[in-house]
Amino acid sequence: MATNIIMPQEYWRTWAGRPALQTRLIEGRAFVSRLWDPELGKQGIVPGLEIVMIDGLPTRQYAEKYVSPRESSSTQQYLEILTYERSLLTGAFSDPVKLTLAAEDGRTMERTVPRLTFPALTKLAPNPRP
Repeated sequence: MATNIIMPQEYWRTWAGRPALQTRLIEGRAFVSRLWDPELGKQGIVPGLEIVMIDGLPTRQYAEKYVSPRESSSTQQYLEILTYERSLLTGAFSDPVKLTLAAEDGRTMERTVPRLTFPALTKLAPNPRP
């Protein structure tokens, strides 16, 4: 038997937030796949950058410690989608997330990006779900 807990709407309105970007898992690595906030682009964040660290931890370690234990899935493949493409950067909207990003040529940069409440995010992206 499997159990899944669905958080109430109040949780999404008052606590959980996400940066205004979408991530994609490709060959076991997390990449920025879409931006919804032009301000992130002004910081040099563009689709195609690999997310190599989150809040000082390697991305896979961060995901395994903080994200995937909260996800419910019947298959490993779907667990990876939930972890890396839906919930990877979700957290308290009052806490920005520090990303270390790597370009294809090996250059890296650190950026701290805000987490937006779901209502604020939907103003930038009408349907911000992966």
